[in-house]
Amino acid sequence: MHWVTSGSFGPTDPTRAMLPFLFAASALQAGDSVTLMLFHDAVLMAVDGVGKTLVPVGPPNRYEEIADHPKVTLWACRPCVEARGGGGWFARPPGQARRHE
Repeated sequence: MHWVTSGSFGPTDPTRAMLPFLFAASALQAGDSVTLMLFHDAVLMAVDGVGKTLVPVGPPNRYEEIADHPKVTLWACRPCVEARGGGGWFARPPGQARRHE
């Protein structure tokens, strides 16, 4: 099965920001693939080094596990990235990282 989920919370609320990544980790454990779409402040999660530094209250940080998984496609809303100064990932198809320009 293929799941599509989204997130809109970023580093200012690390627990909520991690929820889509926790869902994706559960789907991957079941053998499914996932497309994760990041909007609003969640695009800051895709900036190099930010997602892995979050410390959510309660659940573990699953950012690196998800972002590097070959069965995950990670999308960041281009206008959201540009409004926050760019420099993040625009799309990371499975097995191939691409930077947005």
